Amino acid sequence: MSSTLSHRLLNDEVRSEAPMAPTLINVQRKVSISQDEGHKRSNSFTFRERLSFNFAVNPFAYKHGVSCYEWFKIIVFGPILVPIRLFLIIFSIICASLVAKLSILGLSTTDLQTKPLSAWRRSMQWPIRLIARLVLFFSGFYWIKVTGKPAPRSVAPILVGAPHSTMFDSFWIIYACMPCLVAKKDLVDIPFVRWFIYAVQTVLIDRADKGSRGGAIINLKQRPLQPGYPSLLIYPEGTCTNRKCLISFKQGAFITGSPVQPILYKFPWKHFDPSWTHGGPELPRILLHSLCQFVNHMEIEFCPVYFPSAEEKSNTQLYADNVRKYMANRLDLPITEHSYEDVFLSQDAVSRKLSVTALNAQFYDLRHKCDISLDDARRMLARFIDVDTNRDGLISYGEFTSVLGLPDVPDVQKLFDTLDRDQSGLLDFREFVVGLSTISTKLTKEDSLQLAFQLFDRSGTGKVSMDDFRLIMNRVFPSLSESELESIFNSADKNKDAHINFDEFVAMSKSRPEFLYLVVEFCSDSTHTLAMDDVIVAGTKGRSSSASSTKLPQILEQ
Repeated sequence: MSSTLSHRLLNDEVRSEAPMAPTLINVQRKVSISQDEGHKRSNSFTFRERLSFNFAVNPFAYKHGVSCYEWFKIIVFGPILVPIRLFLIIFSIICASLVAKLSILGLSTTDLQTKPLSAWRRSMQWPIRLIARLVLFFSGFYWIKVTGKPAPRSVAPILVGAPHSTMFDSFWIIYACMPCLVAKKDLVDIPFVRWFIYAVQTVLIDRADKGSRGGAIINLKQRPLQPGYPSLLIYPEGTCTNRKCLISFKQGAFITGSPVQPILYKFPWKHFDPSWTHGGPELPRILLHSLCQFVNHMEIEFCPVYFPSAEEKSNTQLYADNVRKYMANRLDLPITEHSYEDVFLSQDAVSRKLSVTALNAQFYDLRHKCDISLDDARRMLARFIDVDTNRDGLISYGEFTSVLGLPDVPDVQKLFDTLDRDQSGLLDFREFVVGLSTISTKLTKEDSLQLAFQLFDRSGTGKVSMDDFRLIMNRVFPSLSESELESIFNSADKNKDAHINFDEFVAMSKSRPEFLYLVVEFCSDSTHTLAMDDVIVAGTKGRSSSASSTKLPQILEQ
């Protein structure tokens, strides 16, 4: 009984760990994991393993400020360059849209989504290719270094581009081979752009609609196999990054098992980084700075066609992973398991004035090692930001106790030290999520919760009254004020019946595992066991006097 929960959590059996980032060539490929298998695997990770993540690169961080030279260009040359360039770009896009509209006159939206354009209609779109190059020229991309050339559709029906980082990525490819695109459905709501989107027979995806995603997957499976269409251009990362790494590839480009041609993008820059990331400047600011540059640089490499092996054809995730590693090797970039889901976390952080550099956790790892959903991760991020009052991306012990309403007692310090894996005296987001999710996993098992609930349910009625709650909490947290106790109780009492039932107790335990941890820690301490047993005996009405206080710590050791 004398061993504490923090000791148990940090001294689990140490399992062998596979490296998070395999080498880029001749590696053991990762196979996709089913939901059930992932759940079993996540519960097998120890506390140390859950903290052994690789966070060397954040693909959404944007750390480049505006130099004095940039401000000089904006102030002196901006009033001249920006209006002229912007007018020419808008005029070009309108012209391209009018050409696109003419090429699809008389066709319904259904026809455009289900049938390839006839040869004469597609020949009408040749001016669009020239206009795409003009848009790049007017944006300052006068010379573009191109290596290789697009493969015929008969050889590679799918083009995969990475890293996707700017608004300019697609224009050269449109000029080179006028492919079909894959894009979010919101683009059809933009005037003039919608005609172009329909003309190139874009596969539209509504990420918020599962039914739309299912239809898009069907299109992605059928489009490369149907004659009459041009090649299909896909950005498998699914979002823009800062080009510091390649994040995880979505499987859509690889589900047919068809050969793909990788396309590599580079934007060598000296004064302004044009990356459009969720942790960086907004699009208007990026456009302003880009148009103020005397010259912008772009390099494009059409790689040799990647022909999948029989094993890759039967395993879409394996195929996607191997193509990513091949592209990363040619780019000399690392790979990370960040994904589109990390964008939501970045957006949440930015909206709450927290730098995305503080998000030193990949959702992929959190999901597979801690068994949490995206909604869980977003809730924990919101809570982390609430506790991190100065928004520096780190939680001090003072912030931890004051915001969470915890008393400054040895058990609370022990909890903080348990979460503070590197013993720095500060909690980062990774330690906060991994620590609390680990504790929550240990404590929210059905049998553990039943026994913990019995500690509070002194009357044995299946409900915890305010008096019962106050009695236990005062023993565990003697410094909590009456108003703080009432606040905790009322937040847990969802149906406002002046009692906490078991379901409400479970919800409270999952949302605030640190409170349940401290109750259990109190019961685990032999110096407190007798006092707690006396409390339980006073209201057991025939139940075993110390069953709850002794069995609960034993369960945590399992």
